[in-house]
Amino acid sequence: MKIAEKATLRDYIELLDIACNEFSNANDFYNNINSIPEFSLQRATFEKDMEFLAEVSKILSIISSIISHPHISNKREEIVIRIEQARHLQQDAFRQVLQDSSLWKSRKGKMIPEQVYYYQHVDELRIYENQFIVLLVDLLDVEISKCNSFYLGKLPFAVAGDNIDFSPITTSIPQGECALAIKRAEKLKRRIRFIKNTNFYKVVSQGKGISPVIKPTNILLKDRLYRACFKFYRQFVRYDDELALKEDIAKFASVITLKTLGDLGFTLNSAVDCENGEISDNRAIAPFFNGSTFNLSKNGFNIECGYNKDLNALFLTVDYDNIEGSKVSHLLAFDIEEENNFTFDCSDNFLTVDIFSVWNSFAWENNKKRLLAGDFNEKEMIKQWILSKITVILGDREVYSKYCPVCKARSVDASDNGAVCSHCGSEYLFIDEQNSRVWLKKIRRV
Repeated sequence: MKIAEKATLRDYIELLDIACNEFSNANDFYNNINSIPEFSLQRATFEKDMEFLAEVSKILSIISSIISHPHISNKREEIVIRIEQARHLQQDAFRQVLQDSSLWKSRKGKMIPEQVYYYQHVDELRIYENQFIVLLVDLLDVEISKCNSFYLGKLPFAVAGDNIDFSPITTSIPQGECALAIKRAEKLKRRIRFIKNTNFYKVVSQGKGISPVIKPTNILLKDRLYRACFKFYRQFVRYDDELALKEDIAKFASVITLKTLGDLGFTLNSAVDCENGEISDNRAIAPFFNGSTFNLSKNGFNIECGYNKDLNALFLTVDYDNIEGSKVSHLLAFDIEEENNFTFDCSDNFLTVDIFSVWNSFAWENNKKRLLAGDFNEKEMIKQWILSKITVILGDREVYSKYCPVCKARSVDASDNGAVCSHCGSEYLFIDEQNSRVWLKKIRRV
């Protein structure tokens, strides 16, 4: 997750907690869900990214000023040199010469010093504060590179194959704004490359670096330029608790989920409040994150929606008109980094496990992520996730008992009421014999 997203999410959750405090029970929470302010983390992220890029530009100017006149440490070094090279001898150095016979040689019957101890003062550039500046430059280099690659990925490009697809991107960020972010990031990358080519950076970056936990030294607190860099660094990342970050994403997604269910026409049949109706966690949105569940219905579908605290995930339990064997549960977990090494442990009680992040949603199959929705805004991703669990189509039962309605493969294992495709993994149920209606319980594409 990008730095701007973390900061923006934290700000929104604080406002969300305040807005939700007035809802004393689950029924009020669902019926008033649309009174909670609309929010797009994608849009807010872009605005924060623009602010961040502007701040980085200022910080790079400050760093350039530091490089021009850096703090240095003046060290006193003891060396041994030939006597003709010494400009003057200090008293303690002269005493050392008198005591060290190895420095004396006999010339014409006389003992005279050939070498002497000498103290020189050396300017040391590689001090702690300058190492901090180098650390900050390296971190900015990584972050700006991520920013550039991220927005580059949001632009449409020709895809290799028979057809070239330049379909419009449906995220909250228009292409023109993505291009603006790319140009600003590239300009900052050039400035960082210039800094890395300076003698200051090359000298200070040699050897082992310092810990990212920076100590507030006198120079970092009192020097105006160094203090500005230190203040910026301390605000660089506002989350230091990964669990808290995942919980806040869950809160953000839960509000969108309940709003979307309402927009799709699901009405609230009943709501089960948490035990004693009390809020036990001061970080929680009342009442969704304290064990409350929402029982909703529409056109024969019955949905139970809630939050699994142990898994930090949302769940949907769906059945159609209480048909025997139709009840299935789905899970929506949260990925904060979108890295390939994402892991998730849960029981086999869920028909599907899907992964939601700020910019993408994924299906979780055999410990691998597969893109479900692509480039959509957050509300559309949640909507697509819900619709993928309640899609009903018309189709001939005899045909769909042989051919998969999702991938068309003839690899269907049919039972009395439904079927499973061994090719793509989709599952579906025949819910209306007369009208040949088919509920796609699990949609998977190869």
